[in-house]
Amino acid sequence: MISSMPVSDTEIFNIIRLNLPQSESNFYCNLARLDTVVNLIRKYSDQHAGVLDLGCGSFVLDYLLENKGYRQIVAVDREQAFQDLYFRLRRKKVLNYTRFYRSHVTRYIQSARDRADLVLLNDASFFSGLTLTAIIPKVSRILRDGGYFIFDIWSREFYTRFQSVYHFLFPRYIQYRRYGIEEIKQLLDRERFIIEETTPHFSYKPLLEEAQKLIWSLFHESNTLYFVARKA
Repeated sequence: MISSMPVSDTEIFNIIRLNLPQSESNFYCNLARLDTVVNLIRKYSDQHAGVLDLGCGSFVLDYLLENKGYRQIVAVDREQAFQDLYFRLRRKKVLNYTRFYRSHVTRYIQSARDRADLVLLNDASFFSGLTLTAIIPKVSRILRDGGYFIFDIWSREFYTRFQSVYHFLFPRYIQYRRYGIEEIKQLLDRERFIIEETTPHFSYKPLLEEAQKLIWSLFHESNTLYFVARKA
């Protein structure tokens, strides 16, 4: 498990906590939520793959990949706070191989010249300003034939069943963009992507701990779902 990392690796979390608001840093420092995506990346690529991390956030995922031997990582995010964090992580030599571009995701993809072996959109497809309808065709352009697009969605089907829980416990999540599974399948098929795998993301849920335990024990479902799509 990723969460059983050496104590020395806590340096990245100390830097994140010093540079980001507490609510954000607590989220980004929760390694368990990244178990699913790191395992998928390692399953569908090797250390020589060129990885493009769209909406990278705090660089924890890129840090974990560097520790697994990945050396060709490009991270993209539009927030100034993450650019500042990137330079601090580089100065401290916590990140050594990741290149960062401050840009809106769709704008970067439109202008990028290098093609990627694997494109990530982790914890980002539900934010306003990002739509998979716009992103998937652009990812298809930048991804090499046979390459993989790994992303997660907020499930519309799940939310419909449990919306009263969300409204009561975490009203800000009401604003998140949600997708139907068939909708995603049609978008991918239109751009010649073949779905290799769909995986529920159980590691992180935006619910209070006790409510989370109760709901998952009853329904065994996840509010987010990972897709692994291969460009044909």
